[in-house]
Amino acid sequence: MTPMEINALYHGLKALADTGLLVSLVEGWGTSEEHASRAGTQPAATALLLQVFEGSGLLERRGDQVRASDALSYHEKGVSSRQERVWTHVGPWLRTGAPLVRPNHDAIGKSYATDVVEMLARMFAPAAHRLTQALASLGVVNPTVLDAGCGSGVFGLSVIEACGGTLVAQDLPPVLARTKERAEALGLAQRVQYLPGDFMEVELPTVDVAILANVLHLAPAEPARRLLERVVSAVAPGGHVVVVDALSNGDADRARAKDVYAVHLALRLDGAHPHADDTLRDWLRPHCTSVVAMTLDEAMLGAIVGVRR
Repeated sequence: MTPMEINALYHGLKALADTGLLVSLVEGWGTSEEHASRAGTQPAATALLLQVFEGSGLLERRGDQVRASDALSYHEKGVSSRQERVWTHVGPWLRTGAPLVRPNHDAIGKSYATDVVEMLARMFAPAAHRLTQALASLGVVNPTVLDAGCGSGVFGLSVIEACGGTLVAQDLPPVLARTKERAEALGLAQRVQYLPGDFMEVELPTVDVAILANVLHLAPAEPARRLLERVVSAVAPGGHVVVVDALSNGDADRARAKDVYAVHLALRLDGAHPHADDTLRDWLRPHCTSVVAMTLDEAMLGAIVGVRR
């Protein structure tokens, strides 16, 4: 990407937000003239700028109509101010290495429950569906599932919705309140048990499938390895261990996205870092008869699935 392209996207995105064009694009399909009319912008200028965003993959086209891509919609739907706060911390972070947040499980849990859970559920729903399809193809039927650090429960709930079985949703109490809301909305409440507390301290039940989704990157290597081993120990022989995280899977574009995500995590949380693909596989291999990796989205989200010895 050239310096001119970087400037066009950086300042263009701010202009989309400032003029109201971003809202129009997120709300749905329209020609460039229709989007300009909704936002009150000049049609020819609007068409030129939207062409730049379409060429960068941030707009989708259907005939002569365009709308925001999932990534651009994610930016607009309540996330832009949060992202702005994170990335404007780059300067202080470079000088001091200090993130915006120090570890405090209660505080993080309450903030996460009120600000992030529902947004992440929407964001990860397609990936959860792909993971569920993969587990079904491996013969997973009517499993008992543990979703450790479940957040919205989007991954665990997707599995039991499609494959049957029951879910043990584990997370901090404020977060589980949101998990319960999602389970009720999906009509799955009777098939979900809730396990509140710290995942390093609560007693874990024996299950057929254990999921650690977007959790291990929140901790440095040694605590993350211990957590994974603890969750693996809850899986019955022949069951499946699933780690969902940022994975490059040998692809240069995914590796670049993972590098950007590493900076984003370091800006936000002390000690947070996406672990190397090989490291995650190495942690699983002593406990599993097979370990395979799969891609769950076009950016960097993937899964490593192991079969318990």
